[in-house]
Amino acid sequence: MKLNSVRRGGKWRPIVAGVVAAMIMLGGTACTPGAPASESTGTAAPSRTSPAPSAAPTSTAPVVDGFPDELQGKWCADDGSVCFSASELLAEHPQAFLQSADPSYTVKGATDFSICLSPDLSADTCTMAASMFLRYFPEGLKWDCARFAEEGRLSGFTSCRADTVVAHDMKKERLIILPNHQQDTQYIDSVPMYRR
Repeated sequence: MKLNSVRRGGKWRPIVAGVVAAMIMLGGTACTPGAPASESTGTAAPSRTSPAPSAAPTSTAPVVDGFPDELQGKWCADDGSVCFSASELLAEHPQAFLQSADPSYTVKGATDFSICLSPDLSADTCTMAASMFLRYFPEGLKWDCARFAEEGRLSGFTSCRADTVVAHDMKKERLIILPNHQQDTQYIDSVPMYRR
């Protein structure tokens, strides 16, 4: 695989990156606009027809072809306010596919994913508004929004907006939905979801 490209139809094509002030947040099976966010991703990932993941997730949700183990199953916040399921996502957006998977440059040890909800630029690319960005934290990986901001690890954000900060249970693997765009100097944190 090549950095900053995606393989579709046997050809390597560049991933389109940009900033649009739109956030797509999945809760249950509905996508609704949400809060702003910070970064996007851009390395190669499996195509829509890639084989199923090598290991079955612990969740009871069905395994979805083309999505890695980290995105399999049903993930929900402790209070149920936000959920993610690849099978529910595809039920609502049948053309959705995993566009990229990258090691996170913000959180060492995490993985950032980009999902194209609808290929609105070409057969294999989409705009920022038609994208969803996720970050997977393996068990034990730390997240401390305020500290990361103070240390300059959040791409120019100097603090976290206090009303958005939610503590992570680091004893569990976690998944967050990243906003598609953030602005100003306060970082808007994302609610951690845990596999059910």
